[in-house]
This record gives sequence, structure tokens and C-alpha cells, in this order.
Amino acid sequence: MLFFAIIVVASSLALSTSAKEDLEPTVGKICAFADFDRDKYTDLLIVNQDHIFVRLQNEDGEFKDGQDYLFIKKPNLPDYFTQENIVSCAVGDFDGNSHADILITSRRKSDGLAAAVCYLQPKVGFNCTMLGGESADGELLSDQPIVVDVNADGISDILAFVTPKDNGSPIKCFRGQNGQRKFDDCSAVFKDFNSKLNTNFPHAFVDVDDDLSAELVFGVNDSLGLEVWKREGDNEKWAVRNIINALPATDDKIKYGQPIFGDVNADGQMDILLPRCDGSNSDQACKLRDMLVWEMKTGWNPISVTVEPYKIVADGDGIVQLRIGDFDLDGFPDLVTVLKDKDDQHELFIFKNVPCDETPDCKNLSRTFKLEEKPRLIESPDISSGKKMMAAFFDLREDGSLDVLVEYETKEKVTQFNFIPCEDKGDTTFLKVEVFTKICYQDCKDSGDSGENRYGSSISWHGTSLKYTMSDTSGDQRHGVQTQMAQTSHRTLQLPYATFGLGRSPNFVDTLIVGTPSYPSGPEQKNHWTQLVPNARMYIIPPGPDGNGVHGWVSRLYMTPSRLIIQSLIVLVAVCGIIVVIIAFLHWRERKQDLVERQAQAHRFHFDAM
Repeated sequence: MLFFAIIVVASSLALSTSAKEDLEPTVGKICAFADFDRDKYTDLLIVNQDHIFVRLQNEDGEFKDGQDYLFIKKPNLPDYFTQENIVSCAVGDFDGNSHADILITSRRKSDGLAAAVCYLQPKVGFNCTMLGGESADGELLSDQPIVVDVNADGISDILAFVTPKDNGSPIKCFRGQNGQRKFDDCSAVFKDFNSKLNTNFPHAFVDVDDDLSAELVFGVNDSLGLEVWKREGDNEKWAVRNIINALPATDDKIKYGQPIFGDVNADGQMDILLPRCDGSNSDQACKLRDMLVWEMKTGWNPISVTVEPYKIVADGDGIVQLRIGDFDLDGFPDLVTVLKDKDDQHELFIFKNVPCDETPDCKNLSRTFKLEEKPRLIESPDISSGKKMMAAFFDLREDGSLDVLVEYETKEKVTQFNFIPCEDKGDTTFLKVEVFTKICYQDCKDSGDSGENRYGSSISWHGTSLKYTMSDTSGDQRHGVQTQMAQTSHRTLQLPYATFGLGRSPNFVDTLIVGTPSYPSGPEQKNHWTQLVPNARMYIIPPGPDGNGVHGWVSRLYMTPSRLIIQSLIVLVAVCGIIVVIIAFLHWRERKQDLVERQAQAHRFHFDAM
């Protein structure tokens, strides 16, 4: 019984060390994720009423408001840039100074959309200018712009979408310039684009043909699906390629959700998920009919995903969106979303990626998704009492274990968000990788007051592809692939890094291959690393300029001890401490008994002496 009590007490001590206090909710709408202060912890970009601000994360997973210069206030932006009208934010480096700039898209007063680019100047603040056009409102846009790297130079570019004139191209290209806060017009690159684009569609910059160099994937109406544009030659030339086949014919009542890019079956090749909803709903929610899955080998195939009696909650524009991430770190990405029942009660759910043999409705596929109704995540009182509107994955403390960010509406109709920490994933392992832009290496100036040099720009290079291979405990090969910041519009809220779940395998990662945007005839921008320790964060800087010329590939690996190891050490220390206390107590009691016996012996009457 004593030993059992010791283990219970020690285990309680171990578990208590991993429990976080409830985080305070933040008023406002989450707009984007990025590392603004270059401390290797992901920060939050938030819209609240008529201003935009940054909250900085520290190593304990706590958030505080950034310095004054990290606030964007009027009159930097037109007055219609408010919480109600701002529809998306994206972070990049548009002027090549290695500081995080912001692309903000808003509805205009009359019709259409407008976008602004806000350049960050450390200690001074953001300087915002409207994107394109000669008027104060900038270019009139038909859909939300995306951040890409058209010319593979590591400086962020923008693709904006407009209503075409005289059968022209609907794409306007803005190429960022190194050291200048203005854009070159690169629209001629897409002058041959004549397809009709889908509206309210998050076009993607993602590798779909397995060459580790991102293509552009557009949603188009006239070819019933997705159109892929790929780089050619070395003169910023792009051309359409027949890579993704047309969607299967369906009835007019079908409404498509937003496409999701991820390696669903963990075979090392990018897949595409496309939810299909019953379009007869009048409440803009999605009554999920099934999902289409595109694989390079088999094309489009449907999988049955049951969500009855729930519907998927759509956002204000009626966009149905599920967000992807390996929540349980088993190597197969899962989905998170908010569902509502017939009584309009909104609840948070995880769609777990499971083998198809658990679901008989699979065809030509090895994986499907199953709604996890139990166990429910433990919500803080403010989340559970609010009306949940949106959910996304986030990694508090950068410990490799994905948590959940929930945006909700209070009873007073105030929009705010908070986190559900989800640290206990068992003894699973992970590899977390972020590839920075190549603008700077060791001479990256701090965005804060210190002005000191930092390692890397801390700005994710959009379109960078990452692929890993390892052997599990049974000797089978495990694979995974991700593209960094593949979608940047319509609040896809993708994290600026790749997190690969490695399951319970203690083995090293055999190979990690990284490919940045590049041209076929240009210098190859790929590299690989071998025998990487699991439970680690890895930061990579591709070849680029530094103070002494040009540096090669640079990487740094930061190990994160397994939670089970930490808990075991805490239990061991606690058990040893309790044993020491027990031994000390027994020793003290024995000495006290010896003292009593000696005193009794001294006072005993000696009859032999008489």
C-alpha cells in the first residue's frame, strides 16, 4: 500500500507539471499566424474593430500585446477596413528587408474587394499602401489575393484576381522588389490564362506533381475542377499542365467546400480533399454528402464521411472549410471544424484519419475520415458558453503537439477566441520543420528594440515542399509530404511550418528532403538531411547572400524531450525523494528508541553491585 501511494503521489506530480492554466480569451478575430519578433515562437495577427494588432507568444505558451509599432491604426487604411469587412490576412516579405509584412484584404463600401500591403519598419510601425490601381481604394478585386513566389527569389509576390477586360487574363501579378516598397507588374507571365476562375476559392501554391517545386492550382469553372500552372524555362514563364483530372460529373444540387491539400494516406505524395455538400440548404451550413479525394495514381474517388445529425458551420461568406493537421501525431493528417445540430448548437469536432477497413464505403483508397464524438476536448468556460464559429490547429509552446484555436461569439455578440491545450498525446514523436526565406542568414536585424542580429528571417518561404522517410518499429517505411503556406486567402489559417507526426516509433528519421520554389533550367534548390532525431524542431535557411558572400544550406536542430521521458524522470525523482524521507524518518525513530533504551539502562537498579 505504501508503494502504491508513492506511485500515485509521484504520478500526480508528473501530470501536474504538464497542465496549463486556462488562457485568457482575446477579443477580436484571428487573421494570420507568423513569427513577428523572431524568437521562434508563432505569434497572432488579430483584427479588432478598426485596428489590427499582434500578440506575441513566449516560451510558456502565453501571449502579450506586441510593442506599439506592431499596431495598425487609422489613418493607415481606408475606413472600411474594419473587423466586419476584413476577410483575410497573409504574411510575407514583400520588400526583401527580412521583416514580416502583411497583406490585408477587405470588402469595399460599394462592391468588390480591395487589398493593402503594410510594410513593417522596426521601432516605427507599419506603413500601408493600397495594392494596385490609381485611386485611393487601389485595384478593384473580384476575389481575395494570394501570396506566392513567382520568380523563386525568396521575396514574396502577390497574385490578385480581377474581372477580365476584353477577354484578357483575370490574374494580375505583383512582384516584390528587394529593398523597394513597390511592386513590379508581372502580369504578362499569365497573359495566356483565359479560364474563368471560381470566386470565393483559396487558390493554392503547392507541389502536386511530386517534384518538390510548387505549382499554382486554380479553381476554374469551365473545366469542372482544378487547373495547374507550372514553371517553364528560366524566364518566369508559366504554362498550364494537365495534372489533375476533371471532377466527376454530379447533379446541380452539389455544393463544393474548400479544397484541402495534404498527404492523406502518408505515401509521400500530395493529395487533395474536396468536401461535397447538399446544396439545397438555406442556412449556408454544409450537410456533408461525402468527400472527393484526389491521388496522383488514381485520380478522384469518393469516400463516405458520416456527420449526421450535424452540419458543417460555414463562415460569413458561406464558405465551408475544414482545416488539416496531424492532431494525434500518428503520421496521418486529421481535420478540425465546427458542426451544428438541428437546435443550432455549435460544437467542436475532430475528423480522425483512419484505415479504410473500418469503413466499407472506400473505393481505391486506403484511408478515410471518421467523426470523433468521444472523448470531447476539455473546453474552458468561456469557450463552452460561447457560440463556436471557427476552429483551427495551433501549437502552443512549439512543443510539436497540436492544440486547437476556437473562435466564438459571446452572449453579448462579441467575437473572441481562445485555445484548447491538447498536450497529452501519449508517447508519440514528431519532427517539426520550418524553412525560412533566403534573404538573410546571420545578419537578420531584430524587429524589436534590441536591434541585434538574429538567426534567419523567421519568415516562411511560401511554396517550399518537405518530404520525410523513416522506418517504424515493424520495419515498414513511413512517408509524409507537406507544402509550407500553400494557401493564404479565405482565412485558411495555415501554420508557417510543417509538423510531421511519427507515431510511437523511437527510430531516427532516415531522410528529410526540402525543395524551395525554383525553375527547371535554373539552379536546383533542393537538399536532404539524414538520420534526424525525432521530437525536434528544425530550422532551415536555403542558399543565399550573407555578409561575406553567399552561404550554403544552413540548418539548426532543437531537441524536445519526450513528455513520457520527462514524466518518468519526475516520477523517479519524486519516488527517490519520498524514499529518502521515509528512510530519514525510520532512522530518526530508531535513534529515538535507542536513546530511550540507554536512559532506561542508566536508571536501572543494579542488584549485582549490592
